[in-house]
Amino acid sequence: MIRLSVALAGRGIYPTVDPLTSRSRLIESGCLDGEHLALAARIRTALRALLAPDASTPAAEPLALERAEKLLRFFAQPFYVAEPYTKRSGVTVGLAESLRVCREILDGVHDAVPTKAFYFTGGLDAVLTSAAAP
Repeated sequence: MIRLSVALAGRGIYPTVDPLTSRSRLIESGCLDGEHLALAARIRTALRALLAPDASTPAAEPLALERAEKLLRFFAQPFYVAEPYTKRSGVTVGLAESLRVCREILDGVHDAVPTKAFYFTGGLDAVLTSAAAP
């Protein structure tokens, strides 16, 4: 079940799929391997600290919030169906690369890459090219 978020639209994140309230049948069915499931749980935890902070838990570290913001922006991909509206070519990022980049973001590999470079770019090569652009 996919749920859209007005709050994400307000932040300029498209598609506005809410990662905290949307559900995946693949994850819930247990069809994915343990590493994929563990990474999905890490991503949800990181995004929860950014999108739905809980008053009963300690505030997240600024670096953890920055990494969560990078994840959120990485998830905003230029889609083929949106080309007429965004004037950007659609991009396909494979599952293996998506998982690797998410893991690397959470592990701090890309802490030196500006957050804005992850927005609406595509795979890691496009992110690094965007980061290098003036």
